[in-house]
Amino acid sequence: GRVSLSGVYPRAYSLDVAGPLARSVRDVAIMLNGMAGHDPSYEYSKNVAAENFAADLDKGLKGLRLGIIENYSYRDIDPEVADAVRAATDKLASLGAEIVSVKIPLFGGPLDYASLFNMLLYEFNQILGNEFRATANRAELFGPIVQANIDRGMKITREEYEKARAERPRQIAEVKQVFQGVDALLTPTMPTTAPLLAGGSKDYDRGRQFTLPFSWTGLPSVAVPCGFSPAGLPIGLQIVGNELQERLLLRIGAAYEDATGFYRRRPPVHCAEAV
Repeated sequence: GRVSLSGVYPRAYSLDVAGPLARSVRDVAIMLNGMAGHDPSYEYSKNVAAENFAADLDKGLKGLRLGIIENYSYRDIDPEVADAVRAATDKLASLGAEIVSVKIPLFGGPLDYASLFNMLLYEFNQILGNEFRATANRAELFGPIVQANIDRGMKITREEYEKARAERPRQIAEVKQVFQGVDALLTPTMPTTAPLLAGGSKDYDRGRQFTLPFSWTGLPSVAVPCGFSPAGLPIGLQIVGNELQERLLLRIGAAYEDATGFYRRRPPVHCAEAV
């Protein structure tokens, strides 16, 4: 609700968000200053006082408590991703943050990304399914991942969908309780490095493991580079905060970014030929 989705083509109504993408946290803060604001044309737009999201970028991490989620932050992730995120956590601790372990039981059940992906697929089928089925040359116009998503979305019933939506307010309230003990949460951005273009939908589905639960609960996050795999592919650290805590998240991201400089590095070029 910080940034209006009015005019954005939907992917899944319950999960879609928009935000800035930039080379540095400071640039993200400047962009968010321009993007955030109340939009009466967008149903879920938050009507809150304006903030300067760049105001706290140099405040550092002393006094902040950052949580690693038990049986979640390091569950089912590739070894190089785990190594990079652990190193990032150690760096945050060396900068003055206290790292603690927390529990969010819902992430091991109803808010597992596979369950939430059913919500995405159902809504995606509602958005694009009729157009897809009415297209004669659909195999040419729609890629294999889109085709697989719509096929799976058609198999999810309205009853399953409505039951999940009815549980959402309770689930959000339960997850937010974790912020009584920590200022922010730490996870990988993705459990893998970038999948191959030739990879199937399962490879890409897995990439939503750490993003869907926080989109579902309406919690803001910032992703910052935290290293590279042995093959040179970038790895991201996701920092998640309570509702309307974007300024705090950017403060944490800026402190880490300044201490590491990963954002200045570039992955190697993997193209065999220049286009």
